[in-house]
Amino acid sequence: MKQGKTLMGDPDITSNMEEDKVKHTDTDQSPETTANSVSRLLYYWVRPLFRRASDLHKENRALEKEDLLTLPNSDLGMTISPVFEEAWRNQQEAAGAEGGSSSVFQALRPVLGKRFIFAGVIKFFNTCL
Repeated sequence: MKQGKTLMGDPDITSNMEEDKVKHTDTDQSPETTANSVSRLLYYWVRPLFRRASDLHKENRALEKEDLLTLPNSDLGMTISPVFEEAWRNQQEAAGAEGGSSSVFQALRPVLGKRFIFAGVIKFFNTCL
């Protein structure tokens, strides 16, 4: 991956992410990561968060940052950003060679494509029901 300006114009966005990242260790595992297929499909792994929100609501309080679930490593900016930056550079190079314009949609496909396809299939079946 060659160095250059990123989409946001910051030549070294990863150092900024290091400073801003929330404390995240290898021992912090997302419930989504450890959930089985049925739990993931039905979002059962989110139930503890909903239960906590319901309990707090009864006390007329809101969720706090500490109540939120840990993100899976695949959703962390440190993981997604380099993949997107590389795809964006490829889009810009291809657009420059063809005389066209860059497509953010095409750059997002390598980052989030499988998830959106999976969500689309679920949405299709849900709509059919």
